[in-house]
Amino acid sequence: MENFRETEKEKIKYAEMPWEDFLWDSGNKNNVSLEIKRRKGFDVMDELHDQEKLVIEVAGLTDKGFNYFTTDENTGGMREVDLYAETKVLSSNLYPGAPNFDNTSQFTHFGALQDFIADSRKLPIKSDKIDALFCSSLGEIFDDSVKSIDNKSGRVPKIEIKRIKEGFYDTLKLKQDTMKEAYRVLKDQGLLVWQGVHKEDIDTAERIGFTMVQSERRSDEKIPSKLIFKKEL
Repeated sequence: MENFRETEKEKIKYAEMPWEDFLWDSGNKNNVSLEIKRRKGFDVMDELHDQEKLVIEVAGLTDKGFNYFTTDENTGGMREVDLYAETKVLSSNLYPGAPNFDNTSQFTHFGALQDFIADSRKLPIKSDKIDALFCSSLGEIFDDSVKSIDNKSGRVPKIEIKRIKEGFYDTLKLKQDTMKEAYRVLKDQGLLVWQGVHKEDIDTAERIGFTMVQSERRSDEKIPSKLIFKKEL
């Protein structure tokens, strides 16, 4: 733990968590130490290996994929896998074509087509139907990028045009509403795979009813950037 910057509040919170229920692993990736924490007996690939499972992504497609660590069957250690490549994922977004809205880092495949168009806060899916839901870097879309899209093409949903006119966007509420919707559509034991974490996300997920079963944190991060939650009734 010496390699990780932690506030006193974080130290207290981590000390109170049931560490005996988690396995620890660490390694060096790009000269940065990595801390992997997961519940004993949990392995994300074991959970997702069945191709018949229904897995969706909201606010996709995600350009860099969903790279998480799983158990290496040959060595018994840990190996990184892209859950995109290993799992059949149906991707959704508010925007047809998933245009790239971030000028500094490409979060989405520009021009790629989603499997269906949907708002992450109100999915066209019945309750308790999904085995896993993926979400990465959910947050504010830059106004200049939205304005640059040809509105005549119908690519900008009315909800975003209204947001630009009002000049207000509550990212925290967006995440809260998306997590609540994920909890609704996920089956019992379903997974929420969440990337691009803000400090409020963990508390929000736990208040909704999720249990964290895996987290990955680099030594240059104050909080984990990759989390996996499970819905347990």
